[in-house]
Amino acid sequence: MEIETYFCQYETDHRFVNGEYRHEIPRHKTINDYDKGHSETGCVTFPIVVTTDHAQSSHGQPVVLDSDGRAYGPADLSGHIQLYQRQAGHIDKIESAGWELPRNMESGEVALLDGDDYDATDNIENGQPIPNAPFPNARLVAF
Repeated sequence: MEIETYFCQYETDHRFVNGEYRHEIPRHKTINDYDKGHSETGCVTFPIVVTTDHAQSSHGQPVVLDSDGRAYGPADLSGHIQLYQRQAGHIDKIESAGWELPRNMESGEVALLDGDDYDATDNIENGQPIPNAPFPNARLVAF
């Protein structure tokens, strides 16, 4: 299995202030609590490959590779893998390995990037680049 898609790091795990990536936004804080007008929130979204064809993949469990080829397991990243409709056949394998996928709050179904819930491709492509983020090609994306 090899899937090209995106990873979305949770909004509460970072903040973006004056062009600089920082960790840890406490859940009770809002955008207005940081540097009035200079903070933004959203998902730190970056391109990934989900694969079982890597040395870090144990017993066929999918791992995530960033653009630099670094491998991550589900315990290494907080956030979720975003899939397209054409990749929906891999949902069970990805979730059974411990990875999270975004879900529609009403239906409980996995929310796919180009599904009925939303089309986030433009959001990702137009996201704000984050030059000092720990993940290559990361963008701040508001969904």
